[in-house]
Amino acid sequence: MSKIPVVLYDTSILILMMRERVRVLDMVKNIVGTHIAAIPELTLRELEKLSRSRERKTRVAASLALELARKYMSVMRCNERYCDECIFSACICGAADYVVTCDIGLKRKLEDRGRCRVLYYVESKRRIVGDVE
Repeated sequence: MSKIPVVLYDTSILILMMRERVRVLDMVKNIVGTHIAAIPELTLRELEKLSRSRERKTRVAASLALELARKYMSVMRCNERYCDECIFSACICGAADYVVTCDIGLKRKLEDRGRCRVLYYVESKRRIVGDVE
């Protein structure tokens, strides 16, 4: 029996999901299949902080993303100081199989040195893409 893959979602993709009404979870499910959706605990804290933002669009998107994350995603503990470091560490140690992001810097770092497959949002195509066998 094969292991169910763990997919880590970055803060940027969760905000995009809510702000632009992009069905990221469905797109990832179509690519990866059944998976465990997870977020680093630092992402949860970042969403909590953004949900108190002065900018209405950000506040609403973060609040909705926070609600979705608490309801449907596992929270992954991490010892790092920054969210991107936490995601990178999870990939290096094998705790995650995929990372979904729209952060180009994180994508490049993971492609260069990470062990995870990277799924990223391409705005011009309005869909998630990545190198998945």
